[in-house]
Amino acid sequence: MGTFGEQRWSTWPETSHAGRGPLPWPEWVVTDGDAIDYELGVVKTGKEAEIHLIRRYSPSSGREALMAAKRYKPTVPPAVRARVVNGSDRMTQSGRDKRAIAKMSKYGQFLVRSEWATSEFEFLRTFYAAGVPVPYPVQIQGAELLMEWVGDEHGVAAERLIHAQLDAGRASAAFEQVLHAMLAMARLGYAHGDLSPYNILVSGGRIVIIDFPQVVDIAKNPEGALILERDCRNVCSFFEQLGVPGVDVETLYGECLSVAWT
Repeated sequence: MGTFGEQRWSTWPETSHAGRGPLPWPEWVVTDGDAIDYELGVVKTGKEAEIHLIRRYSPSSGREALMAAKRYKPTVPPAVRARVVNGSDRMTQSGRDKRAIAKMSKYGQFLVRSEWATSEFEFLRTFYAAGVPVPYPVQIQGAELLMEWVGDEHGVAAERLIHAQLDAGRASAAFEQVLHAMLAMARLGYAHGDLSPYNILVSGGRIVIIDFPQVVDIAKNPEGALILERDCRNVCSFFEQLGVPGVDVETLYGECLSVAWT
């Protein structure tokens, strides 16, 4: 699946409990067994994955919802391959799997794509349950992650923070939300790993953080503290340029480290 206009039966009924989002499921999640997923097109293409817009509709109840489907690409980028082969990824590998990944056979590519999707899904579940502003993770099927669509009912995606035209009040409010989000992740022991204005969405009056395949354990990763500091600098530099008062990278970094190591 992937071409505009294609459709399929909803994959919800065949998805295990572990492959579904945290309870309670939001009211907008369509769980009807007769639901159909309609492909509405690609909304974003990256080096590692594509984001597709999906409309799930149930003929019996009339319920429907838009979702974002993140699908990792069949060809794994060299940087991803190197990280996995060198063992810095989170994958648990058998000897056969390690050889397949090292050779980047079709099976090896499938393993990496599925593991990356599953890893991101699990982080989204954890962060959402902890109150971090992330898209609700609906379900995981193989290398496809279905999650909340952050945008309007017409399929127009929310703006990225880098492109949002924020006045002083909205910029200050967005900065406070990002601070709370970073601290909430740090309390769980994690840093986003690649946080910047490009993967923070602005939807109405709220911010939503996206793209989590690079998440690092601050304590266990040898470079965890440095990666956290980089996230802090990226965020603070952006809001300093907007003229938000009280932006201090050392204070944010120290607070995140403090709660991460408590």
